[in-house]
Amino acid sequence: MGLYRELQRAGRGGEPGRNLKIIGHDDLLGVGMLYPALSSIRPPFESLGETAMKTMLNLLIRADLKIDPSLLKPQLIIRESSRPN
Repeated sequence: MGLYRELQRAGRGGEPGRNLKIIGHDDLLGVGMLYPALSSIRPPFESLGETAMKTMLNLLIRADLKIDPSLLKPQLIIRESSRPN
């Protein structure tokens, strides 16, 4: 969101969604209401916490436990800030 503000303030011609593609992270509340709406990567917040707790408990039992990174796949939310023209 700060990048949008700075682009407007600088007046350099960078327009999100037109000649500049922007993607944010965490899919913060309100990014869909920016103009143009900000594309974002949405981490799996609920499963992150659940996986962290299970992993910690399992590590207490087995120190050699391997973590499967495929359990934590983020979701790409495509909005106007990164769509092809």
